[in-house]
Parts: sequence; C-alpha cells; structure tokens
Amino acid sequence: MVRLSADKYLEALAVYRGGELFFPLIAAVLLGTQDGVIYADDADEPSQFYVEHAFGFAQLFGRPNEAFEEALANY
Repeated sequence: MVRLSADKYLEALAVYRGGELFFPLIAAVLLGTQDGVIYADDADEPSQFYVEHAFGFAQLFGRPNEAFEEALANY
C-alpha cells in the first residue's frame, strides 16, 4: 500500500470513471480540488486504488488485489 503520487491522479481518475459507482467527492479528491488521500497497490503501475476524502467518505476501486486489500484492512 503506497500513497499515490500526484502525477498518477489522472490515471486513477480514468480507472474510476470506468467503474460502476461514481461519487463526486471521490472525483474531487482525484482532481485535486478537495482534500483527501489516495493509496494504490503499486507506485509505478497502480491497478487498485483507495481514495479517502478529508470528511471520511472513502471508496475502493480498480482491479482487485488481495495483498492491497489486506494492507488496507490494517489501515
């Protein structure tokens, strides 16, 4: 579980937009217009993401990764 660098936010946003669920607060964090944190399963080639808005609203999306989800459970 790594904190995603800002240069990967648009990549994460593209994955997010391709998913079934869309919440404006999550998109705002991915766009950098709202405060929050973004974690991913890999720094260089992320495929699963966890976005947490500053208010506590959060969402997991992308290709499932068991190790990432286990690390997230401990977060």
